[in-house]
Amino acid sequence: MGELIFRVKGMHCAACPALIEELLSQDAAVARVNANLRGAQVTVQLLAEPEGEERSRWNQILEPHGYLLLAHGGSEGRLGREYWIGAGSGLFFLMAFAALQATGFVSLFSFDTLEAPGALLLGVLASLSSCFALVGGVLLTFTAAVGRRNPKVLPAALVAFHLSRLLTFLLLGGVLGGLGSALTLDQSVFNVLFALAALTMILLGLNLLGVLPSWGGKREKTTGLSRRFASMGTVGGGILLGVATFFLPCGFTQTVQFQALAAGGFWNGGLLMGAFALGTLPVLVLVSFAVLAGLGSRVRAGLLAGSGVVVLGLGLFQLQSVLVLLRWIKPLLAF
Repeated sequence: MGELIFRVKGMHCAACPALIEELLSQDAAVARVNANLRGAQVTVQLLAEPEGEERSRWNQILEPHGYLLLAHGGSEGRLGREYWIGAGSGLFFLMAFAALQATGFVSLFSFDTLEAPGALLLGVLASLSSCFALVGGVLLTFTAAVGRRNPKVLPAALVAFHLSRLLTFLLLGGVLGGLGSALTLDQSVFNVLFALAALTMILLGLNLLGVLPSWGGKREKTTGLSRRFASMGTVGGGILLGVATFFLPCGFTQTVQFQALAAGGFWNGGLLMGAFALGTLPVLVLVSFAVLAGLGSRVRAGLLAGSGVVVLGLGLFQLQSVLVLLRWIKPLLAF
């Protein structure tokens, strides 16, 4: 029995190790796979001694999902053209958004809180980046499980998942808003919540750009629970999985959860979380039917870079808003 260790390019969330392990385990020569998010590496135990061509063969399996095996201790090399195109597109979008916001033509972010259209925008960005890997990963697992065990109920199971997810975000977002209102929080506490939301967005943006490493730890346990729901392969499993996505360790979701807590009431909090979930719906529906399962790593790199620039910019704007509310600075950006 042989063992091979590789670095993995493209790992950035708690769902990545599970997906990589599942994909590589399909190879008949593989005995066991252990992927590590923090180290961004994978250890593969073989049934026989390695032949020397395993990496190229496995990269053909992994690359359509956005991953690339590198020699252990090797370098990823310079950033590709797709990364810079994506980052440039994100910067252009951010500048256009700032101009429209400044003129009052659109109002996605107010100076002291997140509006429902802004939450919808964050949902769209999430679905193209971290939600695509995190929620999309367990959703693909669920789809495969239903297809194997009971293909006749697959449409109903997928509808159950999406409806359950929308209702859960709407209701639990309302609970967060109601909780924040019931606690009669003063403005200083709201400022802390706004600051936490802004810092989460900034860290998430830097993570998507590859500047900061991914964070793992206990988050993998949460994803493991979701994968168990996904493996049920039933309509009931779809409902449970939809509920579980509210608690998945997604920076986008946590950002909006902080905002919902400070929204000032049940309906305001529910509207924010519901709008966010609605923004993720189109891409997740496509994931349900595996339309995006073969999204190439180059395209995905561009999407991640573009989303990272936009999220980083919006996070900096939100942080500026907090500092203005505290009267520490004057407005620097006329959003």
